[in-house]
Amino acid sequence: MTPFELFRTLLEAVITGQMGLVAIYLFSTGERRPVRLALASLAAIFALVSIINAVTSIGLLTWFRSVNLVLELMMGPTIYLFVQQVRDAPTTITWRSLGHLFPLILGPLLLMGLAVMPVDAIVIAVHGSYAVATVFSVVGKRQLYRQHGLFRFVVLFAGFFVSLVLFRMTISMETSLGRDFRMSGSYIAILVAMLALSIAIILTALRNPNILATSQAFTKYAASTVTDGEISLILERLDRLLGEEKLFQNPNLSLTDIAARIGAPAKHVSQAVNDKRGISVPALINLRRVEYAAHELMDSAKPKMTVTEIMTNAGFGSKSAFQREFQRRYSMPPSEYRQRNRAQ
Repeated sequence: MTPFELFRTLLEAVITGQMGLVAIYLFSTGERRPVRLALASLAAIFALVSIINAVTSIGLLTWFRSVNLVLELMMGPTIYLFVQQVRDAPTTITWRSLGHLFPLILGPLLLMGLAVMPVDAIVIAVHGSYAVATVFSVVGKRQLYRQHGLFRFVVLFAGFFVSLVLFRMTISMETSLGRDFRMSGSYIAILVAMLALSIAIILTALRNPNILATSQAFTKYAASTVTDGEISLILERLDRLLGEEKLFQNPNLSLTDIAARIGAPAKHVSQAVNDKRGISVPALINLRRVEYAAHELMDSAKPKMTVTEIMTNAGFGSKSAFQREFQRRYSMPPSEYRQRNRAQ
């Protein structure tokens, strides 16, 4: 075995192990929400594609190669749905979402030779279409990703998908010349990208578990009778209280206080925020406090205010909580954030 083949085999083994463990964990724990199932399915697809490529390359179970075609076609829709689900967090999969399962039909048709175009061209066309849709979904609705870490997370997926399409095109050209795709540098590049993605998923889960955590709203509010119109009104009033009146500056602000100002039951306020914003009410309040503090740190008109004073004005009663939340949102301490923005 050459050093190149050894490196490739190790990459395939590591990816299979990491993605397999991620898929098992997500499938076996937490609630069966679309966002969690989409990520678990994606991890399972990566693990299966990697192990099938490795096994069939040594002449074992070669008929499994046909399975890889269907799995590869499913990557695009799965990444696209994950990006949507992690942003919108709907509680159910709609009939429109089920339409993205068309590769399960397209794959067998391609295997039966019913395509009017080369199989590779069709696969690349499907990937390219979903890659464009994914990029537009992320960039076009950036403002909906309220958490900085969440936006970076989905950008990582979008970037991986675009790279996958480009390398897939290169592999197609190389195989058309009779070269084994597993000996291609582009295939190694895809493996490295998959490895980086799997590491990013694991690190994200460890550093910011809120991003991958499954909201409890799905079961907690299953019997709720509050309407969508009432939820929209609650969120409209809440945004006004936190935006215009800066209610978050009160360090003792509670869910009960907010509900009283909105004029709605506390459980309805909690449901509205959990369902539509994907985080808890306390987390949303801290997010607004951190964003306010970041704005104050950047304000050149307030150079003499200390970080502690800004922290207090933002509504934080604890320096450790402020440091933790700021680091989570901006990936750096408040003092460094101020210094960088002053330098600019």
